[in-house]
Amino acid sequence: MEFIKEHKFMVVTLVLFLLMLFAGGILTYKLFFSYGNDKYGDRLKPIENLKINDHTIKKLESELKELEHVEKVTTNINGKLINVMFTVDKDLDKGKAKEHGDKVLSYFSEEERKNYDIQIFVMTKEIKEEEGYSIIGYVRAGKEAIEWSNN
Repeated sequence: MEFIKEHKFMVVTLVLFLLMLFAGGILTYKLFFSYGNDKYGDRLKPIENLKINDHTIKKLESELKELEHVEKVTTNINGKLINVMFTVDKDLDKGKAKEHGDKVLSYFSEEERKNYDIQIFVMTKEIKEEEGYSIIGYVRAGKEAIEWSNN
């Protein structure tokens, strides 16, 4: 007890230093080491019970691949975003390519379209200045029509 009375300043400084070190450790842990590995946080709560099943994706890919001048169709789902990629012949007219892209919406239920954003990429194998093209369509969740890029 006498040691504390003689060295009040040093004891108070040491206690404050330990408290700050403890608070810094907690702050560092919360900032740099997250509690979970979910990169989307709670943004995906609306679609927790509304997962797109594999049957829908396989049906979409197989049926759209059979369309005229379509070589390949792939689908990728990231969080609330569905990406559908068409690889088409360069002979396919852009207007017809957009019509093929419009068919994508028919594979998803109204509830799925209200909660997922859908992007449609239509591209040819060869994209050069004079040959081939790439166009992108996008539907925001809850919207009905695809908005296409301006090329």
